[in-house]
Amino acid sequence: ESARREGEKYFADGRVYVGTGMIERQGSVVALDAESGKRIWEYAIPKAGEGDLLDGVSADLAFAEGKVFAISGHGKLYALEASTGRQCWRLNVDIWGSKPVPPAVADGKVFVGVQDRGGPDKLVAINVDTGRVVWECSGGSAVAGVAVASGLAITGSEDGSLHAVGARSGEAKWSFETGDFSKAVPIVADGMVYATSEDGYLYAINAGTGAEGWRIWIGDTTWRVPAASGGFVYVSGSEGLVAIGNA
Repeated sequence: ESARREGEKYFADGRVYVGTGMIERQGSVVALDAESGKRIWEYAIPKAGEGDLLDGVSADLAFAEGKVFAISGHGKLYALEASTGRQCWRLNVDIWGSKPVPPAVADGKVFVGVQDRGGPDKLVAINVDTGRVVWECSGGSAVAGVAVASGLAITGSEDGSLHAVGARSGEAKWSFETGDFSKAVPIVADGMVYATSEDGYLYAINAGTGAEGWRIWIGDTTWRVPAASGGFVYVSGSEGLVAIGNA
């Protein structure tokens, strides 16, 4: 059975995986039997310290290659064995309690924005099996979503631009300047990147060249992730759900 996300849960192999906790309680990642709801295993997120308010799982989970990936409120990325809940590795990504998005997983790598102490944010690719950093590059953000498609890793940055790099190497391919921070996960469909920005626009950008196709005002776009299907792009804006023909 292929893995699928429904809301903040992941369904795979007859199980439901969900992250719990966040504010003033210790969080965990739990695997439940999809039919009975019986708990199969639970991994308790280690507490950062006495009185720490951000000990839970602070983003949706990701699932790939027999592993569950979770980000904690105190900035750790955990890779857990899906069958047993055993910790395979963990990595500090210093998210400082901001609202993060789930990591992207593709081609044997985990892609996530990392916040350095005293330095610029960056985009990092991590080996799924070992937890070792494969490459890192500037231009990412610890609180921006990452899309991986067509050989590219695409993410927003607080410099107001979308950045596309080679998913295998981290080599810069193009940057596209929007009017503000693009936090939400962009999507790629039919050779175009669709991304919202806090300037209130939905942008369509050529995935190969980084050239603008079009933009349309939709209002409040904070954390609004577009979707594409049947020749249309859908996104929720200030006035409700908007559908735009992507032809």
